[in-house]
Amino acid sequence: MRLLLLILVLGGCTMSTPIHYTDGKPAQLIECGAAVAWSVCYTEANNACPKGYEVLREEAGFNRKSLTVRCK
Repeated sequence: MRLLLLILVLGGCTMSTPIHYTDGKPAQLIECGAAVAWSVCYTEANNACPKGYEVLREEAGFNRKSLTVRCK
């Protein structure tokens, strides 16, 4: 059971959240599990921004990856 929980935490699902970036303008925060490939995060960015996007920040930590983008 603990192994399953660890896999879920590290693998985790990918989600997109509308935010305001440090400059006050709208952006999307894409969060992915640490075990997920970056391509999964970028696919979520494509889903959130069908007309394209600009990458503002990319960060990888122990238990998650995050990608901040601004939709065009």
